[in-house]
Amino acid sequence: MSSSNNFDFTGQMSVPPSTEIQKLVAKRSEYLDALLENRFRKTELEDELSAPRSTVDRSIRELETAGLVQRVDGEFMITKTGEFAYRRYTEYASWHQTLSEAQPILNTIDYDIPTEVISNAEVYNSLEHFPDNPVVTPVELISESPYFKGITPIVMSTYIERIPGLLDQGIEYTGITTPDVVESVRNSSAIDLDFPDDSDGSYRLLVTEIPFSFALWIIEPNQTKHVGITAHNESGTVGAIISKHPTVVEWGEQIYEEYAERAEGVI
Repeated sequence: MSSSNNFDFTGQMSVPPSTEIQKLVAKRSEYLDALLENRFRKTELEDELSAPRSTVDRSIRELETAGLVQRVDGEFMITKTGEFAYRRYTEYASWHQTLSEAQPILNTIDYDIPTEVISNAEVYNSLEHFPDNPVVTPVELISESPYFKGITPIVMSTYIERIPGLLDQGIEYTGITTPDVVESVRNSSAIDLDFPDDSDGSYRLLVTEIPFSFALWIIEPNQTKHVGITAHNESGTVGAIISKHPTVVEWGEQIYEEYAERAEGVI
């Protein structure tokens, strides 16, 4: 068994600067992805990646020099460093993709929220042909939870129309909003819906002052807590982000409990 390594004149392994490795991983990610689970000879890599020999030669040489790939018995395999670098790169790329998708939502929020909110998150933006997408699409996930509890300073008819359906599914609903919202809904001729009967304890509506402009809600489908943030602007619902990251869940529960403690029930 033989392997190829790169050493400097002192006999020590030559390691490129970290910035160069980052750029190389991004540039040659398809090679690292191919080698993540399999070993290939160069000719096999040409077929696997539909790449010309000259490109494969150059790419493998760069990856070997950086210590991300090594040759063993004529086959090329990813090193542990290459594996770690590639997995971190894919996490980084995924995080930035989610950040891009969530940008319209995040830019409406002027409140301190954890950056982990977009780690492995689901993003639902309002669409031109489907403006209620952020409210309607997460319903399947919500329906798998035994409860729904949330805080919102803004209530739209789409939200209210969903409450009877949640209760019919046996989901316990607790909502916290502002006194002004309750008064506006009760006086609105555009919303033809009475507040549900909460005699069985499955529905609670609480009121208090809320200093932020987004809705925050908590669900627990499949015994896994999720925190949702739904953002609004003057035109309506902008979008929703749903995260199950432990930091976000802890933050969301802390915010919810803080306002639940000071809120009063609606008479």
